[in-house]
Amino acid sequence: MSQPSTLLKLAELSRQKMDALAGELAQLQQQCRSAEDKLALLRQYTEEYRARLHQRRAAGVAVATLLEYQGFLKQLETVVQMQAREVERHRRFHAEALQAWLAVRRQMRGFEMLAARSEAAAHLGELRRAQKEMDEFAARARSLLSGLA
Repeated sequence: MSQPSTLLKLAELSRQKMDALAGELAQLQQQCRSAEDKLALLRQYTEEYRARLHQRRAAGVAVATLLEYQGFLKQLETVVQMQAREVERHRRFHAEALQAWLAVRRQMRGFEMLAARSEAAAHLGELRRAQKEMDEFAARARSLLSGLA
């Protein structure tokens, strides 16, 4: 197998790996988006619950009910914090997958560039050999013509 075809095969393998990583990247991006949506929903619900608590306080509420509201609100805030950590974890996984995809893309482009350079060098070598043959042919022809004269 010649060097350009070996490099092209390596580039193709890199492309396949890049495609597989792109699928993983899309899946991680979807998971990240889903976690972010869940976090936004939890934050919205927390704010709505806080507003209801404020309304109940203004209208007058029993201490037991107030304590239940505050306890539930504290649990909600804990869940929001946990979900925020989950979002950060998904963002980190996505960023790592993106870096892996970019590295494979750089590798693939490198293989393609090396294959193109190798092919160009081989073509240049062929042109030089052809030129050398033409020069030798012309030299022999001159030699024959000068010997006839």
